[in-house]
Amino acid sequence: MILFAYSAASVKHKLHDVSELTDEMILLKEFAGKKARIQSLTDQLEKILNHTVKQLSALSSFYQRMKNKVSARGEVCHKLIEKIVKERHKELDVLKMESKVVLQNQKRYIETMIGKMNEKMKKAMKLQRTKNIIEIQKFRHIKEKQEIILYTLPGFYEC
Repeated sequence: MILFAYSAASVKHKLHDVSELTDEMILLKEFAGKKARIQSLTDQLEKILNHTVKQLSALSSFYQRMKNKVSARGEVCHKLIEKIVKERHKELDVLKMESKVVLQNQKRYIETMIGKMNEKMKKAMKLQRTKNIIEIQKFRHIKEKQEIILYTLPGFYEC
């Protein structure tokens, strides 16, 4: 009977050892999985680090290229603006000449009108002194309103 108890105890002890071994194997498997995930994450972080280091080393040249592009675009814009300004200057020169001609014509017309009005005023003064009723009646037929159209310089809007 003792032999059986010893044998049962031995089997029980062996089962306990097997159970402990199984727990250790599960624990080791879990540990290996966690270790693999840590290694994978480390590999990913190293790739990101390498990429970041490359970006840092290329940073100055990248932004210098961007500055050069902006400068080139700025030059194109300045040339375009200069071209437009020159065109507007030419248009204004043409308008100036046209305005000058119109104003000179207007000046001659107004001077002529003033000359005629002065002549009529002299005639009116003379008629007033002579008191010639027939001539004064003829004088009444002068237009009461004389339309004069004045040319004015064009206005420009500020930007």
